[in-house]
Amino acid sequence: MFWTKTMMTSIPNLLTLSRIAAVPVMIAVMMLLEGSTASWLAFWVYFYACVTDFFDGYIARIMNEQSPLGRFLDPIADKLLVGAVLMRLDAATGADHPDAGNSGLGPAGVSGGTAYQCAGQ
Repeated sequence: MFWTKTMMTSIPNLLTLSRIAAVPVMIAVMMLLEGSTASWLAFWVYFYACVTDFFDGYIARIMNEQSPLGRFLDPIADKLLVGAVLMRLDAATGADHPDAGNSGLGPAGVSGGTAYQCAGQ
């Protein structure tokens, strides 16, 4: 079996699942709300996802709870998060906008800054 009940309830896998659940929350905030409150809320949802990305791997290694499910879900969660933010960046600014991929900070700067910037529009 690919996963068991104990895999689903391990702390690292729960953190990964919460990161996947944060993606639609962040999209909803960026698309439905406006103003600085929306910008900050989108930023904090993204920040939460980044922190849980670090801690799920760290805890899995420290507690020796690495699992096939975690190895499968972690990259999917990362791609969902970054993909959603980059699609929102393109929808909000257009691909020819100067801020689209030209932050100099790489994907983290683009997607983190985008969560803040796009929600405020």
